[in-house]
Amino acid sequence: MIYQYAQQTASVVSTMAGNFQNFARMSTDYSSADLIWELPAPAPAPQAGADAGTPGWQSLAIDGLHWDYPRPTTADPAQKTDTGPRGGLHDVQLELARGRRIALVGASGGGKSTLLRVLAGLYAPRDGTLARDGQPLPWTELAGMATLIPQESEIFEASVRENLTFGEPVPEAALDAALHTSAFDDVLARLGQGLATPLSERGFNLSGGQRQRLNLARGLLAARDSSLLLLDEPTSALDAATEARVFERIATAFGHACIVASIHRLSLLDRFDAIVLMDAGRVADAGPRDEVLQRQPLLRQLASAPPAPPKSAPLPPAAPPVDPFAEAPSPA
Repeated sequence: MIYQYAQQTASVVSTMAGNFQNFARMSTDYSSADLIWELPAPAPAPQAGADAGTPGWQSLAIDGLHWDYPRPTTADPAQKTDTGPRGGLHDVQLELARGRRIALVGASGGGKSTLLRVLAGLYAPRDGTLARDGQPLPWTELAGMATLIPQESEIFEASVRENLTFGEPVPEAALDAALHTSAFDDVLARLGQGLATPLSERGFNLSGGQRQRLNLARGLLAARDSSLLLLDEPTSALDAATEARVFERIATAFGHACIVASIHRLSLLDRFDAIVLMDAGRVADAGPRDEVLQRQPLLRQLASAPPAPPKSAPLPPAAPPVDPFAEAPSPA
């Protein structure tokens, strides 16, 4: 009898201790949010992709664009900080036009992703001018014109529909168009519950290519009203045939917009009107596709090369089956 009372008491104490730990953890979490609430309210920014204040533009001109990575600071004034170059963008000149498809190419670290983030209004340039149809335009206006689709994005523990719409009301026609353009409709057809299919956190129940198609569908859905579509290698995990089909569909669906895409497969260049070659944060060459390819023989050679087939080591010849009960040959 005493043992049973002691066991029940221990169970109650254990439950109380667990609840106390949960309350302590919740209190810490809520306290950490105080830093956010104490921050000053930011100025209202244009809604991304809404083209607020910039309807019907035809051309954007960027001149003398400079953007630098923040330099590390030190509390010790006697300690010298690095004053050398830290990447970024340097004296970038660029012409964008509605209906134009521009490919960003260049080595890794050349500034392609940084340039896309400036065009999306995420990075404020240190210097440079922006003009719309010949008239000066603040850099902050880009956020209302552009939608940037990154290479990777977060996938939440929710249904496919919730990951695409975030609970916002979306016309079914727009949703179907985004699914088709991204080729995620092929994936959806193989899922048992369609848009109601539950996804695990970070999308671990999807392959890398399927996650990219989902991410692309989400971005294209958000960009349906954008006049400047920015793509930062969102199809790098797709096979060459699917990637080519996706870019063809994007060009058709966003024929009214200017498309700027960082690409890793140069065989896609025949789907673009112009090329911008980036090197060390500068525009090394830019212009119509055929003219740039004529000036860059190595680029032309890589663009015309067929995709390399997957490499696989040849399998060794199969050994003949061995009968464990066979008699060993008698020695000669």
